[in-house]
Parts: sequence; C-alpha cells; structure tokens
Amino acid sequence: MAGEYFMNKMPEGGDVVIIRGAMGDLTHDQRVDGFVDAVKESNINVVRIQAADSERGKGMDVMQNMLMALPGIKGVYCSNDEMALGALRAAEMGGADDIIIMGFDGSPDALKSVRDGGLTGTVKQDSYGIGYYGIEYTVKLLNGEEIDKRIPVPTLIIDLDNVAENIAEMEKIVGRTL
Repeated sequence: MAGEYFMNKMPEGGDVVIIRGAMGDLTHDQRVDGFVDAVKESNINVVRIQAADSERGKGMDVMQNMLMALPGIKGVYCSNDEMALGALRAAEMGGADDIIIMGFDGSPDALKSVRDGGLTGTVKQDSYGIGYYGIEYTVKLLNGEEIDKRIPVPTLIIDLDNVAENIAEMEKIVGRTL
C-alpha cells in the first residue's frame, strides 16, 4: 500500500530510502518487503535500507546520515511512525522540506504531523479489526476449529486528504483532543 502511494506521489521516480525496525523483526521485515515488492517495477529506486530500532531518536540519526550520504533522495518510507517522526525532524533541520516521508501505524503524533504539514502520510492499521479477529480466531481455536495461517488486516493511507476525519475518529476513541 505504501509503495503504491509513493508511485502515485513520484510518477517520475527517484531514489528513496527505507528506515526500518530491528533486522529480523517479522513485522518490519514484512512491511519493508511489501514496499520493495510494490516499487520494484517502477522508476523508484530503493537505494538504502537501514535499521533504527523503531525509535524516534535513532530515526533522526539515521536520516541525518542518509541526507549527507545521499543528498538526492526524494522519499523516505519508515516501517513505523516513531522513526518517521525522527526522519522528519532530521529533514527539517537539514532543510530538506520537499522529501516525501511516510510512516506506519497511524499513531496520534503521526496524525498531528500529517495535519500540520510534516509527514506526508502514515499507514493506519485497523486496530478494531485486529482485536475483533484476534478474539474470533482465538474462540475458533479453543473450539477446535481450523483457522487460516494468515489473517489480513485492513490498512488505510492517511494523508492530507483524510487526516481530519481520522483525527476526529481517534479523538472519539481516546476521549481527548489531539
């Protein structure tokens, strides 16, 4: 999903980097692999993949190094929002305001950043669906039923086009203003 978004935002192509969680972490492996697979037939070149251990500060450090080593990058995909927010901070400090930066999780901080013109977007997972299907499949297992080995979780790209409605939805859930 994020790869397709980048292809739409960068129809002419260009160099992108990926900042990811710990190497060998299945969740981050799948998020990175999905992005790489999506863009492999396009003019988007993934020029570097580097771990930042899902931390905002490490995401900022990695992005600062990438900006110095790869000054022509046009996009950054981060496999969680914390690293994306760190990458955004580094880009802002380095004057690289035109880089597409996308995170993953749909966290409150990421939604606020999208709303305020920072992050380009974030991939939101259906938390309700994760909980619902988790319980449903647990009950099936307890009843001796077989379940699929892979249970897809719906996702949604949140960007300027739909961030306001997603913030309103999250505010209802958390019971406070973001």
